[in-house]
Order: sequence, then C-alpha cells, then structure tokens
Amino acid sequence: MKKLHLLLGILLLVLVLGGGLYAQDFGITLDNATSIDFEPAAVFGQWDKLSLWFNTGTQNKTVFSMKGSYTFSLESYYLFDIDHLNLKGTYPVSGAKTPREFSFTLGRYYLSDFTGYVLSHTLDGIQIGVSYPFADISASFGYTGLLMKPNSSIVLSRLDYTDLLDNAILTAPPRLVGQVALTFPNLVLNQTLNLTFLFQNDIDRVMPERNTYLSEGETVFDPTLGGLINTQYMGLGLSGPIASTLFYDLFFYMNTGRLLTWDTAAGMYGYVPVIAFTTGGGFRYYSEQLLYSRFQLGFLFSSGDTDSPVYVEGNTAGNSDMFIPISSSATGLVFSPRLGNLMYGTLQYSLKPLSMLKGNLAQQLSAGVNWYLFLRPTDGAISEAGFLPASTEKYLGTELDMYVKFRPFSDLGASLSGGFFVPSAGFEDTSARGLLKLDFSMSF
Repeated sequence: MKKLHLLLGILLLVLVLGGGLYAQDFGITLDNATSIDFEPAAVFGQWDKLSLWFNTGTQNKTVFSMKGSYTFSLESYYLFDIDHLNLKGTYPVSGAKTPREFSFTLGRYYLSDFTGYVLSHTLDGIQIGVSYPFADISASFGYTGLLMKPNSSIVLSRLDYTDLLDNAILTAPPRLVGQVALTFPNLVLNQTLNLTFLFQNDIDRVMPERNTYLSEGETVFDPTLGGLINTQYMGLGLSGPIASTLFYDLFFYMNTGRLLTWDTAAGMYGYVPVIAFTTGGGFRYYSEQLLYSRFQLGFLFSSGDTDSPVYVEGNTAGNSDMFIPISSSATGLVFSPRLGNLMYGTLQYSLKPLSMLKGNLAQQLSAGVNWYLFLRPTDGAISEAGFLPASTEKYLGTELDMYVKFRPFSDLGASLSGGFFVPSAGFEDTSARGLLKLDFSMSF
C-alpha cells in the first residue's frame, strides 16, 4: 500500500504543478505482436497492448504527459501499468552572457545512457538539464521499485531472479539509479564527445514478501540467495562523420562496484570489488541515391570472469571481472544475451526498395538484414541458459535476422521479422532455433 500511496502522491503532485494546462491532446493506441518460436517445436506467442495517452502544455513551455496501458499475453492475461506520467519544462534563461536553456522532467520517464548498453529503462524520479551552445549537461535520479515486474529488465542479483519467479511479488526490484551526462556536440570537424557517470544502489528488501539476504562471513553455501549489488559506470564516447556519407562511433565504459562472492578456498561469503569494462563501436555508410541504403559494421566486447560458473553472483575467487549492465539491451532477434562475458560482431544492411517510385507511400516501405557472430572472451558463464558449464568453447553461435516494415501513415504501421540462430557445440541443445514475428500498431 505504501507504494500505491507514493504513486498516487506523484500523480497528485504532477497534476497540481500542471495547473493552468491547455491545448489537450489524447488518443488510443493498439499494439499487437504474434510470434512463432521454433525451438525446434513451434511455440506460439501473443501480445496485445491497449494504451490511452494524454498530452497538454502551457504557455511557459511546460508539458504534462501520461500513458496508461493494459497488456494481454499468453503468459499473463492482464497487466495494467503506467508507461509514463510526467511533467516536463523547457525554459530559456535570459540575462546570461552565454545563451542557455534549463529543462526538467518530474515523474515517470525513460532514461538511457548515450549507448543504451548500460541503461535503457523507465524510472520514477527527476531529471534536470542545462544546454549551452557548446555543451549539454544533465543529471537524472530515479527509483525502480514502483514499476510492474514484467515491464522491468533491471535484474542484477540472485534475489532479483528469485523475485521474478515469485508470483506474489508484483513490482520490480527496488533500486536507486542515477546518471550525470556531459555532451559536447560540436567539437572539431563536427565530432561529438560524451562523458557519463552512472550508478545503481541496491535497496534492502524490508517488506515481508521479499526474501532475505546472505550476510558476509556466512559459511553455509546457498545457491538461491545472494547479497546486495552496487555498481558504478564511467563512460567515454566519441562519434561523428568521417566523410559526408560515412560515420563512426566508439565508446568505453569502466564498471566498478561490489558484490557478494562465495570464496571456495576460504569456504565463506565475502564482498569483493567489481572491476570490469565494455567497449565497442562501428562504422555506418549511408547513400540516399542507392535506395536510401545503410550499411553498418559494428563490434562489442564486455569482460567476463573465468572463475564464475554461474552468470549472476558467480564469482568464486578474487575480484569480479564480469561486466554488469544495469538493464538488458537487445541484440539478435532469437539469441539476445545480456552483456557480461560476451563479444560479438555485426553486419547490417537496410534500404527502401520502392524509393525510386513516386509518392510518399514508396518512402514508407523499408527492409533490412542483420548478421551476428557471438563469442565469449573467457570460460566463465554467460547469461543464457543451456550453455554447458564445463564447455571451453569460445564460439557461441551465428544469427541471421531479416525484416520488412511498412508505415503508410504516422498512426498505422506493421512489420514482419524473422531470425535464425545456429548455436555452437557448447550448448546442451545444438539444434537451430528460429523465430517469426508479426507486429501491428494503430492509433486513433
């Protein structure tokens, strides 16, 4: 009930601050997704989401926005949630020698780091920012414990995974998440520099429906429970044009923190430092004359831990070298592991096949193909189940995805996508896996 009261309090605060609103706009959106997963037997999936959204604004550039939804799926027949509910303001600052703009967001909003690999998630909190001609500065802080569990991908500890399997627990793991970001958009030759610091702090589950934590110094091994996981991330990114049609991006993140580990030599639990990293980048070539073709070559490397027989809190000796992202990020359509003891290369191509024809509808049809090569840098565990713990195979598999998208109008669209993943000999089941998915979206 305390969480419900807090959510209602946030709603009341937003409505009060949003007094004097005008120019209301509202609508309904229907999203449908149907899939067939070949593993190798056919498994059908069905998701239907009905959303009601409402936006309005004031003369001083303040905007109130909300979106609530009901989702039906074969796994959960009903899921009600508030996708976003916030008050946003953007105000020019007058009288300053250097022109700048102040902005804020209060309520439930979406936050991502500049790569989307470390954090890409909805939070309840506040974001403030200041924009200068030469730089953008922002600070964001939020809480995850009010989100509905199926709509959260922040799963870092063994207790988080235990909560996922407990139907009595409806909300996501409670954590405090923050980010401070500094962006220089116009450096030499139009290059963009990103500097980012993120953190997430675990919050002790004091509610009776939550499980308890293991304590440092305990000598009885319990594979179902773990400790508190707190992590920090320092990121550096550089991107920009090499030529008029050729672009690049590079990034590096250092991951620090602490987690509870079972020291096999000492025969007890103890907290150890997390010292890990991830890096990646790619090149993109774009040609409008060649059917709006886009070629992309990319790579990503995230460090792993050789002495981790399990992915979550699996370290058994020394520091933890496993990179631990705050939220998950999508890779392949079929095989989409979390970062940590993972490296992959990707080759992507997309185009608008009817763009040579006249008419706006010809511009709304696009198609593409994505190829992935998945590997692991160490013999430690990966996030996906089914990989043999005793395997020394570094190669994980190869995936080929294809898609076609058609959006004739802004409020009507559909897409058909399919993927085919061939696992390596390191998996218990080496059968090829396929997925076919049809998406449809309509607003009115």
